[in-house]
Amino acid sequence: RRAHLGQRVREIAQGVAAMHRGKAKCVIWSGEPAVINDSNMVSRFRSTVLEVAGPDAFSQDISRSGSDDFGFYAQCIPSIYFLFGSGEPGKNSGLHTPTFAVSDEILIPATELAITYCFALLEE
Repeated sequence: RRAHLGQRVREIAQGVAAMHRGKAKCVIWSGEPAVINDSNMVSRFRSTVLEVAGPDAFSQDISRSGSDDFGFYAQCIPSIYFLFGSGEPGKNSGLHTPTFAVSDEILIPATELAITYCFALLEE
């Protein structure tokens, strides 16, 4: 789909340029690859979350169609990209902003969960 979109942008740019007796040079940067989690790692992570934090702490309902630098890792090795709910009502801020902060109430449990998951992977 990205390739088709890029081709159409090139064609339109060349057509508009030709209409005005010009030439178009179109360079398209495709960006980062999509992040696709390894299903086995997701299954193991789900088990770890249920064990450590309980059933209310895990949700797979959030579907994102985006990309991230992390996608480069996922292309090379089995990987999992997960999110921790870290906001506090009335204090939320976007990622990669100077006002972003993680709730103190989630930092220690999230770290414990990540470490427990790493140990579970090492034991497999």
